[in-house]
Amino acid sequence: MERIFATDGQITVSSPDGKEAWYFVLTLNTTPSDYSWMLKNRPAFPPFTVTDENVAEFKKTRTIESAITAAFPGDDAWRSAKAKLQRRDRRGRFAEMGGGFSFVVKMLDGNMFRVSGTIVGQSGNEDVDVKVVGSDVIADGVYSINSKKGEAVKAIINRQALEDSNIGKSKPVSDDVFVDFNDLKAKPLENKNKFRRGKNAKARGMKDTSVDGKLASAGEDGTLEIKRVAPGAVVKDPVTGADISLDTEEDAISYVKNGGDLSEVPDEFVLTAITSNLTRKSDTEPRRFRAMKRGAGINGMMIMRDTATDAVIGYKYLGGISTWWESVGFSAKFIADRDGTKLPPYDYYREALNELFSEKISELLGNEPMPMRIVQSRGGSDAGVSLITELAHNRWEKITNPLDDDTYDDDGVQMASMRSYAAMRLLDLIIGNSDRNPGNYVLAKRSDGEYEIVPIDHSLSFLPEEAGDRLADQELPSPLVSLDGDISKNDYMFDEMIDIAADLQRVLQTIDLGKLSEFFEDAIQLISELRPGLLSDELIELERINMLKTAVERIITALEMSPRRLAAEIVQNK
Repeated sequence: MERIFATDGQITVSSPDGKEAWYFVLTLNTTPSDYSWMLKNRPAFPPFTVTDENVAEFKKTRTIESAITAAFPGDDAWRSAKAKLQRRDRRGRFAEMGGGFSFVVKMLDGNMFRVSGTIVGQSGNEDVDVKVVGSDVIADGVYSINSKKGEAVKAIINRQALEDSNIGKSKPVSDDVFVDFNDLKAKPLENKNKFRRGKNAKARGMKDTSVDGKLASAGEDGTLEIKRVAPGAVVKDPVTGADISLDTEEDAISYVKNGGDLSEVPDEFVLTAITSNLTRKSDTEPRRFRAMKRGAGINGMMIMRDTATDAVIGYKYLGGISTWWESVGFSAKFIADRDGTKLPPYDYYREALNELFSEKISELLGNEPMPMRIVQSRGGSDAGVSLITELAHNRWEKITNPLDDDTYDDDGVQMASMRSYAAMRLLDLIIGNSDRNPGNYVLAKRSDGEYEIVPIDHSLSFLPEEAGDRLADQELPSPLVSLDGDISKNDYMFDEMIDIAADLQRVLQTIDLGKLSEFFEDAIQLISELRPGLLSDELIELERINMLKTAVERIITALEMSPRRLAAEIVQNK
């Protein structure tokens, strides 16, 4: 057992490999023998087993003062524990974590209004913690509400959706069960610009606190969002604390030099601000950014360390032009024929857009975030866009690369977490990745000595039809292909892969396809604003088909498969 997290009456224990979790309920009438029996009858519980002899020490070292009853997900004991722990609303229904909750607030003037939010926790004996955002009645925040004074609901409609639906602002209601406005106390919401950790991150031996490069923006769900930062952005001067406006490149260069957050720098200036503060050999004093190396591949990323945050970041397509046609040039004529006149300007935006959209999907699948932004390039007004990104080094203790002979060992892949492998393969299936070569994944070494496979560089995804057909049969790089073979030939490993596939389908069910569509449209809008005239209406519609529609259809297809079929798709050697 690697992590134990205690809350009121409940303890969650995650196994070191992060594959399973067990829920424990504190009771006063369960003997150590009962507890030991339950553990012994639950298979695959390494590396710790509680016995009559060591249960006292187990409780002592983990500050558990009562006897413990184990309740495992899916069985009768688990359902009983869940029922005991969950709150019930005024109508007796379960108020479930992550579900909606609606309650009536009595204002100071006596009028009453209904407020809805999302359950994010529980406190006290009967309260649920409800996150409220966008209400025109009470301020944004987390409110502790007696569960008997509200109702569990299936959906929360945000302010914009309400406006779009013409429902209008909240109207007075009449109800004999309400919360008095004077009793409401809001806890501040978490930083909206904070990226969440990947699925089971704490159980995977990652850094306790990841390095925040403060480069891009996260939405309320903790995943990447498009935040347009235009010239004229008002920020706090890192030196004086006064408000300043970033109107020019010179303003941005000075702000970044003094330690300002990159996420606050206008998209038009941020790349110049970074490169202007990059230490050069001729410098007598170091600047903010220290070059580390240039990445492999035909578009080789420039990798550097930000000494202000200690984050490792990089940029690609500095001049606003990639090598798209050099990479998939055999599809050029096909695309030109469809356009009818000339080749679309894929070299000027497509690889950056691929990486950004694929990163969003990767985070929604539970992978550890690598925040990134599309920004204006340094190639002049006729060029395309560039990409700046954080690297996996900011969130893992040790990173090794298949192309670095000094640190990489093929055996690491064979020992890698099957879940991380499966999550990468599912991502590749959704985005149609044709370039999973040895330079496009890294191994992250966990504190327990094992490895996670971390996917990187998705620039050659969502290929045009002919290019996608040509590269669809590309073999995985060795040793990943041998790992595929091992899984497909080993019944026990394949059974485990079926369980992993089922779990990944549960993750897919949480993806809001509407918000994914909004993200794509926001990315298209950003590119259009940074490089006006680059994307025609016809080309935008083509990309909606090539990228957004394709991703949505593949997510739905993966959900409709049986877990066994999806496991077979994940494992290449079916």
